[in-house]
Amino acid sequence: NQPESGKRAERAMLMAMAEKPDAILIPGDFIDVSRKDVLQLLSDALAPLRDAKCPVIGTLGNHDYWSPEPRKVIETIQSSPVRLLRNETVEVGGVTIAGIDDGIANRHRMDFLEKGKHSKSLLTLFHEPDFVDEVPDHLSLQISGHSHGGQICLPGGAPVHTPFGAKKYRSGYS
Repeated sequence: NQPESGKRAERAMLMAMAEKPDAILIPGDFIDVSRKDVLQLLSDALAPLRDAKCPVIGTLGNHDYWSPEPRKVIETIQSSPVRLLRNETVEVGGVTIAGIDDGIANRHRMDFLEKGKHSKSLLTLFHEPDFVDEVPDHLSLQISGHSHGGQICLPGGAPVHTPFGAKKYRSGYS
């Protein structure tokens, strides 16, 4: 019997695929613990993506590394339909997608983003939005997670708390 969080994740995956996207991008924090049962839930949640008609690309976030056994989290993701990028790129329809590994865990590098080496459209997945100040200026777009839109917000959207790595850029476009 799948818990409600697993059912919600599965519905989210199915809804994303129903939109017929060119790519599905997951910018980190797949989980925050790596108990065997949670790893199975992650595997089950990602399973519907096997039917995706587009590339599914992800990067790791701080909670993936803060879990007791990040290696098991990585192995679970790598055995799923998600193409895990860790400071590397992939081409999708003329767009270079760069997956920058987690900044808080100090796993990020920029040397693979050399100017002129990739397509003109260079999109990055980087879990923490504030690290955008470290990426080369020839990148077209950075997609991040981590801030959860400000975590907890007062009426009107004023954030009460934002985590380290999402103080400057909390939500939307900057």
